[in-house]
Amino acid sequence: MENNNSHIRKLEHALGKLQNEVRDLEYAEKINQVFFDISNAVNTTIDLEELYKSIHESLKKLLPLPNFFISIMDKEKDLLYFPYHEDSLDGSTAFDPRSYKIPSLTKEVITGREPLFLTKEGLKEREKQGRVCGIVPAVWIGAPLFISDQVIGVMAMYSNDDPDIFTKQNMDLFVSISNQVALAIDRQYAIENFLDNEETFRALTENFDDIIMRFDRSYRHLYVSPAVRYLKLEPGKMIGKTHEELGFSSDLANHWKREIEKVFVTKKTGRSEFYLPQGVWLDWLLCPEFSSKGEVVAVITSARDITNRKILELQRMSLNRINQIIISATDLDAMLDNVLNEVQKAFLCDRVWIGHFNMNAHEFEVLNEYDFPDSARIMDRNTKVQMSQKAVNEISKLAESGGICVFNQQEINQLNSEASKEYNIQSMMTLPIHVEEDVTWLFGLHQCNKEKVWTLAEQDFFKQIGQRITDGLNNMLLHRKLRDAKNYIDSIIDSMPSALIGVDNFFKITELNSKAENYAGIKIAEVKGKKLCSVFPYLEPQLEKITHAMKDQKVTGETKIPRQINGNLCYENITIYPLVDEIIKGAVIRIDEVTEQVRLEEMMIQSEKMLSVGGLAAGMAHEINNPLAGMMQNAQVVKNRLLEDLPANHNTALEVGTSMEILKNYLSKRKIPEMLENINKAGDTAATIVQNMLSFAHKQTGIKVFNNLPDLIDKTIDLAQHDYNLKKKYDFRDIEIIREYDRNLPDIMCEASMIQQVIFNILKNGTEAMFGKFGNAGDEARPQFLISLSKEDKKVCIEIQDNGPGMSDDIAKRVFDPFFTTKGPDQGTGLGLSVSYFIIVENHKGEITVESIPEHGSTFIIKLPIN
Repeated sequence: MENNNSHIRKLEHALGKLQNEVRDLEYAEKINQVFFDISNAVNTTIDLEELYKSIHESLKKLLPLPNFFISIMDKEKDLLYFPYHEDSLDGSTAFDPRSYKIPSLTKEVITGREPLFLTKEGLKEREKQGRVCGIVPAVWIGAPLFISDQVIGVMAMYSNDDPDIFTKQNMDLFVSISNQVALAIDRQYAIENFLDNEETFRALTENFDDIIMRFDRSYRHLYVSPAVRYLKLEPGKMIGKTHEELGFSSDLANHWKREIEKVFVTKKTGRSEFYLPQGVWLDWLLCPEFSSKGEVVAVITSARDITNRKILELQRMSLNRINQIIISATDLDAMLDNVLNEVQKAFLCDRVWIGHFNMNAHEFEVLNEYDFPDSARIMDRNTKVQMSQKAVNEISKLAESGGICVFNQQEINQLNSEASKEYNIQSMMTLPIHVEEDVTWLFGLHQCNKEKVWTLAEQDFFKQIGQRITDGLNNMLLHRKLRDAKNYIDSIIDSMPSALIGVDNFFKITELNSKAENYAGIKIAEVKGKKLCSVFPYLEPQLEKITHAMKDQKVTGETKIPRQINGNLCYENITIYPLVDEIIKGAVIRIDEVTEQVRLEEMMIQSEKMLSVGGLAAGMAHEINNPLAGMMQNAQVVKNRLLEDLPANHNTALEVGTSMEILKNYLSKRKIPEMLENINKAGDTAATIVQNMLSFAHKQTGIKVFNNLPDLIDKTIDLAQHDYNLKKKYDFRDIEIIREYDRNLPDIMCEASMIQQVIFNILKNGTEAMFGKFGNAGDEARPQFLISLSKEDKKVCIEIQDNGPGMSDDIAKRVFDPFFTTKGPDQGTGLGLSVSYFIIVENHKGEITVESIPEHGSTFIIKLPIN
């Protein structure tokens, strides 16, 4: 326990130290940024008031500056000026000049030539000495402004109410910045002296590398320095003309006009960067030239070539943007499109492209490209460019070397003159991209409007981009492979009929396949990390098995587990597979819905029983037929000996002292003849029932013969009237049977017992439904079957219509599905109509459908082909 506490304390100490280092780094970064901003302002801002304000705003990023001022000393007039002052109470106000002889904190800094940090005690002491002007602040810091070792003024900051607002570190930073301010003031003095002397101005500008120009209010050139020849322009030809008159583009001319106009209006220094068609970037500084009355009479500009700096800056920015595009990309095509767009901006070329090089087919396929508008014919995506053998050889060498190749127009024509002409290629720079695929990728630029010579720096930059694209492509292709592999595995898992649930060793859900999501009615994102039993509560009894499976690394499970689902009894097999990973502990739970399998097994058992019963019934039928035949035969013999006029009958009657007439009269009085007739009829009926039962229970042979459908249906109706189950619950004979048979129907080639089974199933279901609606016989309404037979084209149509409760559309659509039933589990298996569908459609190539209207009955329609 003590060791753990010790480790925690060390960790907390290290974390605290790291946090302090991070804060120090962040503060140092802020300081560097502020110094950069101030240095930039010093180098670019001519107007001192704007510079002071810029410095003040930059300092606010680092220091609390409720009050701030800059004071300049005029030794000749013995005065202190305050060109910039901002007070939290008074706002931005200008102090009147003050005599240097008056004691003050500012004078103390100037004479002492050292920074001054005064707290409340020091300030009270100086107040007693009369060296504080105005309200005594709570804290005050002043820093001398040096030019050539001479103090020219003071920069100060103070607070009127918070004595603890500044630190020694704040003063050191403040002193460092004061040097930048002094440098700016010195630069302004130099410019003012420079502008005072026209001859000096011209003499200096003639030797400046910067391009110096002077414009009037009409934007005409009043002066142009010789340095403009660097841009292949003649200074003498520019005097007195505007940019439009000199033939510059309207975009550039309007841009320059706006910048010059801004200086005339604001009387403040301006600055702008722009790109010239000559391929040069210029940094343009614009300064107002004032008359003695303070009016701007002209604008003097200085243009410095910043092409190299700008190119490096743009390249760095482009690489940063390309890196960001590649890092954040999720789609390969979108990534390449965005990268090529950035490359086009960086190189200002006419076309950027990337694609596959097929060495065997001698063709290059463009996968992604970016064409500058109106530059040349568009090289569409998926364009296939045929390559000459020479081009194939050169590109093969290029791919092996991994270096950059630059081609001029003549070299391109030699490699592939047709492509050069078709796509107007004047210059080309290309680089192989090595990705982990069995194909060569190429990345390249085209210049179409004119021939381009790319510098070594540009080639190096192009190579850096190529390397980033290589990294991005490999990462993206790897990501795509991983994604495809994951999708493939997910697809396999989701295609399984089993529900799969992944859990860790804390029984938290880690994965579900689609079947399991359907079971839970929820997506994996919503349940990931949740406890198994909170999502699948019925699996709680399996937790012990899951624990043992993970511990023993053995597959375990349980079969035929009953469960109620939506009010129906279902059965499931649950198998638990432990993960074999040594680091990741967990298990996969597989759930298989086996209700149909269980029912099929039950049906197979029942079928075996029925086969036994069928055989027993056939044997019993034969045993019944024998005594039944003897009974009927003996009844006929009794009838012959009692009622027939046979000589033997008369002789025997006389022998016993009577006559046949007296005997017949007696038998007639006792209705013996009717009884004997009833015995024969009952015997015939019993024989018919036994014959129908034998026919229905006879094993199906698959052999079809011609059968008369009306006879077949009548036999089935007769069988239904003597069915035990039906008769046990209700009397089929109470149902009105209406027959509408077309007696001209041809015989149908079919297996009689199978067709009887279909008719019997429909009659049985209809009977149960109708008695559920009408109740027992004797009600005013009576159940009824309307059975019709007709011919339709080359088919015989059997329609069995009942007047029962009917079915909804949802039920009617499912009545032929295996195991679908609306009855209780002990009343039906849901196989009768599905078996009927199989018999009609598969065995007899016919059709069976149902039409039903709730509360108005159902009609089953069977169509059998005429052979």
